[in-house]
Amino acid sequence: MSLNELKRFIAGISSIMRTTVAMRILSMSLNTILKKILSKSQKSLNQILEIINMLNIRNIEKDNKEILYIFIGAERSLCGNYTNQIKKKFIEATQESSFNFKYILVGNVFTKLLPEEKKNKAILLVKDFAKKNVENIYKKILEITKINNTDEVRIVYRKTKGLFDKEITTKSIFTKYSMEKDNRFSFGHFNKSEVLKILEKIIIKQELINIIYESLISEQSARFVAMNAATNNAKKMVEKGRMMYNKMRQTRITRDLQNIVSGLSI
Repeated sequence: MSLNELKRFIAGISSIMRTTVAMRILSMSLNTILKKILSKSQKSLNQILEIINMLNIRNIEKDNKEILYIFIGAERSLCGNYTNQIKKKFIEATQESSFNFKYILVGNVFTKLLPEEKKNKAILLVKDFAKKNVENIYKKILEITKINNTDEVRIVYRKTKGLFDKEITTKSIFTKYSMEKDNRFSFGHFNKSEVLKILEKIIIKQELINIIYESLISEQSARFVAMNAATNNAKKMVEKGRMMYNKMRQTRITRDLQNIVSGLSI
């Protein structure tokens, strides 16, 4: 490799490094914003759960439940093995002979990696998985649960425990609840069934939204980690390239000086 080629190589890696640094900052910024939204959403959910417990409302248990699965992967690339792990979990689950459930697939990059046969069997593909579309995604899922008379929604996604600590989690959301017959609370001009339907909708909405935000946070955390590693690798390559450049340049200068000295001595 000539000095000019090496110079161009260093410039190229430096340019890539500037991009990875920018993406790292952006991922951390989005992560912070999403965490603040999730914190508020979690407070709302906790308040709802307190009301549920106070009213002695319980999910209805039955043997033959209608179960809907939702697999949430990454919307965009450059987040390490995040998507591959969800893909592996999805393939393993759907290959089991006992798996005969309807499912929804979420995430543009995630769905692109899946076989066409698997995608065609999904009752919904969500390819624009972003903060701005959380409300629309929830509404679509809720509509599907009503159409299919779903009793339980099982969501498979990656949850972030810390910035570098993530795990694939399966969380159940129950869609049908009952209220104890001896419930003595007064609901004014509403009857118990009307109150129950309202609370069911609120519970499902809040739990779904929380999980969607948790998944978005996990994706941004994974992208931050990937971009941080890429930045560090780029730094090492640039440093190594500069050392090689300086060494080659010094060797060339020394050779040219020797040629000049040899020419003078003649």
